[in-house]
Amino acid sequence: MNREEIHAAPVEERFLTPGVMVMLAFIAVGLAFIIFRFMKGLGAVTNLNNQYPWGVWVAIDVATGVALAAGGFTTGAIAYIFNRREYHAVIRPALLTAMLGYTFVVLSLFVDIGRYWNIWRPIISWNPNSVLFEVAMCVMIYSNVLYIEFIPIVVERFKGKVSLPNGLKIFNSIIEKLLDVADRTLGKIMFLFIIAGVVLSCMHQSGLGALMLIAKYKIHPLWYTPILPLLFLLSAIAGGYPMVIFESLIVAKSFNRRPEMEILTPLARYMPVLIGIYLAVKLGDMFVRKTYIYLLDGTVQSNAFIVEVLFGVILPFILVLFNRVRRSPGWLFFASTIFVLGILFNRINVFLVSYTPPYIIKSYFPSVGELFITAGLIAGLMFMYRVFVAIFPILGARPKEMVAPKSSQGLGNVIIIIMAGALLFIARNTYADNPSTGERIAIPQKTVEFPTIDEAPPIRILDNKIVNKYSDIYEPVRFMHRKHANVLRDCSICHHRQPRTEDDMEGEPMTLKKFKTSGHIPVKCSHCHTKPFDPKRLQVPGLKGAYHRLCIKCHKEAEQVPHVRGPVLYSAMVRGPVARTLDTRAPTDCLACHAKKVPDHKNMVKLSGKPSPMEVTKTCLSCHEKEGEAILHTSHWNWTGPSPYAVGYENRIDLGKRRLTINNY
Repeated sequence: MNREEIHAAPVEERFLTPGVMVMLAFIAVGLAFIIFRFMKGLGAVTNLNNQYPWGVWVAIDVATGVALAAGGFTTGAIAYIFNRREYHAVIRPALLTAMLGYTFVVLSLFVDIGRYWNIWRPIISWNPNSVLFEVAMCVMIYSNVLYIEFIPIVVERFKGKVSLPNGLKIFNSIIEKLLDVADRTLGKIMFLFIIAGVVLSCMHQSGLGALMLIAKYKIHPLWYTPILPLLFLLSAIAGGYPMVIFESLIVAKSFNRRPEMEILTPLARYMPVLIGIYLAVKLGDMFVRKTYIYLLDGTVQSNAFIVEVLFGVILPFILVLFNRVRRSPGWLFFASTIFVLGILFNRINVFLVSYTPPYIIKSYFPSVGELFITAGLIAGLMFMYRVFVAIFPILGARPKEMVAPKSSQGLGNVIIIIMAGALLFIARNTYADNPSTGERIAIPQKTVEFPTIDEAPPIRILDNKIVNKYSDIYEPVRFMHRKHANVLRDCSICHHRQPRTEDDMEGEPMTLKKFKTSGHIPVKCSHCHTKPFDPKRLQVPGLKGAYHRLCIKCHKEAEQVPHVRGPVLYSAMVRGPVARTLDTRAPTDCLACHAKKVPDHKNMVKLSGKPSPMEVTKTCLSCHEKEGEAILHTSHWNWTGPSPYAVGYENRIDLGKRRLTINNY
């Protein structure tokens, strides 16, 4: 960084303000929960489970933290790659935010990973086919790039001023030489690190989106898309400048400094372009994939998507189109804040709201420990930011002039009202018994009464031409339909959607209460789940895939630990709602549910007349050679022993198939 272009100095303000004391309090509470997490494990602090292996730490601390740290590479790109010198003044704060952001992302991963001591393994254990490996390596390298980019600021602060206390003075000359070498060297090669930072950021910003591509059938169609990595990248780029503006205005208010509107207003001119590109791609993808049919479902997911796009993307996009908004510190702060919150909401939606395990035992909501650790990490980042600006020349040394403009009066109340309204809107639609006020297509009401659980058919033979087309090893499953119904007590776990018309292949989400109130009979699985990999309905698994995804996942969960669904502790189907023991857990191997398919031998074996036992054995061995060889090594073929009831051989002990063969055919 060119020190002639940037006039910066450490902030000379009282450090221990009431705000800093609040930060320290959150840090202390978060640190206590972190210590407890490392002592007792994840299960003691979090609400994570086998259905929800990640939670708020991944959604906020990692995914959102990485996205909001994009201001580092976006400002570096515009100032150095596109040579817009007027934006050099905001590079240092953006660089510090990015450096601290990525540092705390790594710290949060230490807390979140079960085997945290193996976090270094990707350095030597390469897996080029893994998206997570690419993200890990890019984040690791980019973090070091940020540290290197920060070195010139350290040099500016301490070069010629190193004065260690007694006992350490012998290192003064060594440190001065290192600072001098860094000052003479980094200026010549810094452009390489700037380019590397931009490239690495683009790679792992999109890589975070690619992580969810492997959960195709677990992500709601409103968010799952093949271009999810592109959307993550575009949202991060679009969020870079709003985050820089948000941070700059917060710092100006905190330190009673004049807002740098001569820099922020021109920078805000790029916001409608970048946000507009992201909005166009996001909405265009929705219309191309025709997932707009889910918007009025009235579910938590559809409502969350509407709030995310409407308040987190469209509203800030419209605001920053107006020159008056870009020139007003208050309105510009408001527009930047809601877009930053929109990115936060998007990452929460993708990683938490849209994610639905095949079999939900208990819905996920972050525990108190998870929330306080997240709050502690955020407070720690803010505290370290204040420490760094007090030590290093980060902020521009400008005259103090902080007069609250009229346009910003009451802004805090406006933000609180909007956030509270959005939360109430989501909560109302989340917990309402019937969130939808109307149907898009009128469903004809039937007079038939919905059958009770006890009226469920006792046995279903899962024998279907769609399944049989791909089955050549196992027989169809004898599915104990009534047993499952009696244990689960909720038909909508399997019959989760109901078609509105006979030709409707998507259907509407169903609950047991909606089945009872509407009087609809659940349709067969094959109505929606037809052939696999239908190009028009790639998000819907085929019938065989739907069976196995739901059955195997549920059985695996039942095999591991007893689980609670409602007030009852459920066990295997043969026991009903009682405590499960080890030998009655749900089966997970193929032969436990399927009978092995045995072909009809009438057309395969040709034996005329009355064949002898030797002829039958010979015919069998003509196909089953391995089985014939195997039986020769079994105890059934090699047994020997006493024969007290064999006439004439009462005292022999060596009779049997091993030596003196009897009844051998």
